[in-house]
Amino acid sequence: MRDEHGVGVTYNKAWREKTLAADDVRGSNEESYALLPSYLYMLQLANPGTITRVCKDEENRFKYMFIAFGASLDGWKQCRPVIVVDGTFLKTKCGGTLYAACVKDGNNQIFPLAFGIGDSENDNAWIWFFTRLKEAIGDRENLCIVSDRHKSIKNAVEQVYPGVYHGVCLYHLKQNLRTKFRGLHVHAIFETASRAYSAQEYYSAMAELQKISPEMTTYLLEAKPKKCARPFFPTKRYNILTSNIAESINAAIVHARELPITSLIEAIREMLQRWFSTRKEVAINQFVEVTKWANDEMEIKLDVAFRMKVDAIDAMKSSVTYGDRVFVVDLEQHMCTCNEFQLEGIPCAHAIATIESKYLDKYKFCSNWYKNSVLKQTYAGSINPLPDKVDWSVPDEIKGDSMKAPKFKVKQGRPKKKIIPSTGEFPKHVRTVKCGNCGTLGHNRKNCKSQPILKEG
Repeated sequence: MRDEHGVGVTYNKAWREKTLAADDVRGSNEESYALLPSYLYMLQLANPGTITRVCKDEENRFKYMFIAFGASLDGWKQCRPVIVVDGTFLKTKCGGTLYAACVKDGNNQIFPLAFGIGDSENDNAWIWFFTRLKEAIGDRENLCIVSDRHKSIKNAVEQVYPGVYHGVCLYHLKQNLRTKFRGLHVHAIFETASRAYSAQEYYSAMAELQKISPEMTTYLLEAKPKKCARPFFPTKRYNILTSNIAESINAAIVHARELPITSLIEAIREMLQRWFSTRKEVAINQFVEVTKWANDEMEIKLDVAFRMKVDAIDAMKSSVTYGDRVFVVDLEQHMCTCNEFQLEGIPCAHAIATIESKYLDKYKFCSNWYKNSVLKQTYAGSINPLPDKVDWSVPDEIKGDSMKAPKFKVKQGRPKKKIIPSTGEFPKHVRTVKCGNCGTLGHNRKNCKSQPILKEG
């Protein structure tokens, strides 16, 4: 305004004008909440099988919302039964939290399952979300839920899914270790232990960790190995060991989190429409029996398999020698003593060495989750757009439900737009401080709690 028009305005006035202009373009938050019932009605008409739920308080104010697209609910049946959940804050003046539940398809891509909106990450909100999720997807054998160690998620899973296994995100657990045990460079050992396929590998890594830091070893044992260590997990987690896919969803819609609620849902719908359309075309044009990701994984293992010595035991069994270790592969049972074959559902390098020695088709030994025909079924449905608003035909009882926006208190200062890092995390764009005394990250020499290092001379 000063450069182009010669008019001086204060920062606050410029900010208020920007907010008013944004409301003129995309509607205000109050208008968006009032439109929400009609929008959800038309969304369900355009996308058969879609489930939406809205919870209001006594004053007809918005409290919670849940949405699962029909195409996602159909495709979920073809995906591995490991659900990753996470929540992230919304950036409007009404605040709130967006909840996301997603899985991985056979091509190792993020497959969004359901979304929710609530006031914050608290027990009541998560319990409501998980209850609606359970109603939408029903029961599933060997179901597993993966999340960070948020107490409200833990409490909600225990209440709504008492018989379902709850796994801890390894990335967040590692970040907690970095914060709690500063200066110990043993995170590679933790990675080895947590990602091990066999109990022998896990105990070997933990024994090495015990020598360096008994305190860290005790902390990991208190976190319960069956929640974070793959060899002891009661069911298969496959390669889904972190909650990164849910956080990737949050990153994909980072700009939409500033929009009013109906515009936010529409942005999510548009993203899913693009994903379903693109991935459906990729699956149709894939002529290998398995998905591209599964094929690439086996090609990497094939390079290692050629360096292994295979001795047949019978028509379907072999002993495989690699270095100083010997593994037994049973192709009929889809098993190897390294445990990778049965835990991943894709032949390990030892199994591929056996398959190649017997001149068999390695694709036949992949789990059905990774078959290209299953991927086609995953994206058989479509996410459809809504008709133009002037063509909406909404019943009067829904149109007359003028929902109110949730109560909110405008905070002083400019609204925060950047995510708050988890414990042990540092934003990528921020230069991390390194202590000149102890050499660890996150603080400087002045704030260091370690003993000063005396220099000779």
